[in-house]
Amino acid sequence: MGHHTPEEEIERLIDPELRAEIGDPVPVPFASSVVYLPLFFVSAVLALFWQDSLPGRPKSWENHLLDLGLGVGTALVFASVSHLLGRFTAPFQRLEAEFRRVLGGLTFRQIAWVSLLSGSAEEMFFRGVLQPWIGWIPASLVFGLVHFIPSRVFLPWTLSALVGGFALGALYDHCGTLLAPTVAHILVNLISLTLIIRPQHSR
Repeated sequence: MGHHTPEEEIERLIDPELRAEIGDPVPVPFASSVVYLPLFFVSAVLALFWQDSLPGRPKSWENHLLDLGLGVGTALVFASVSHLLGRFTAPFQRLEAEFRRVLGGLTFRQIAWVSLLSGSAEEMFFRGVLQPWIGWIPASLVFGLVHFIPSRVFLPWTLSALVGGFALGALYDHCGTLLAPTVAHILVNLISLTLIIRPQHSR
């Protein structure tokens, strides 16, 4: 039995008839919708009725605006550091080249959709459900492990996710709501993917 890449393993899980209908390889926006929409809604229910992490700590509109600014600022710092690492370090350059190969061909609208889905669903689960349950450090470690792919090329991605998980978890603990970490996560994905993929223009 031959070895398969992570992308090939994912492709094998999808019914051939469905794959033929939606496209082969499976479009990234479609796959993201299938994974992240259910995760978001299930996590929202658990956060609301089990962990009581929604809507979060009561705040004034001014404090919500401060949280929003903190999320944007965190995203800009993290995306800038990631971009510099991609410009000047070989491991991150190889990682970006692999992302372009796997995800290339997306329009900016598709990148925005994938970023919105992944950022909001992962924050709802990891910070809204998991962190109140098991704590900041374990939830951050799990977040990093979920982004692990058994390949040296993707090791910088796993390490970045681990650092990002601790940062987003600290944001949630500091702010007491999901607004700041969710905004930060969405914007980091949006900026980083846009810089890496250099999206095609929509027709």
